[in-house]
Amino acid sequence: MAKIHQDSGQCEGCLNKINEHPNFNADLAQWFIQFQAKHPEAHIACAWRNKIDQDILYSRRATKAQWPKSAHNWGAALDIFCSSDPNNIFPMNWYAKVLKPEVPEWMAWYGRPGAPFWEQPHVEVSAWNDLVKQGKLFLNE
Repeated sequence: MAKIHQDSGQCEGCLNKINEHPNFNADLAQWFIQFQAKHPEAHIACAWRNKIDQDILYSRRATKAQWPKSAHNWGAALDIFCSSDPNNIFPMNWYAKVLKPEVPEWMAWYGRPGAPFWEQPHVEVSAWNDLVKQGKLFLNE
């Protein structure tokens, strides 16, 4: 079986995850493409979530957001992992040294102090709720 993700700097598996949502936020997609080109070990674990997936994660307490109150439901969030060590794809030091300096002001990283739900792999468009109200983000049920 072929690996879903390739450390090429242009991983087709990651692009497929972004493209699962036809209206995925273009700024976030472009940021990730540029980030991955610099850090080929960076990959997307989750981009968009439908209602079933969101409900399952909520019931497991893996998220505090019920459907449709997660940025993932609107195509405005990514959960990122690092493929450098197959025994630890969520290395705390990688997030601090590699991801943190690359997160622009218009994005929120849930590894920052004071994050509403501490989760190092999670980044999202900070103003995603405003974009929903403006009709610029859409659910993909």
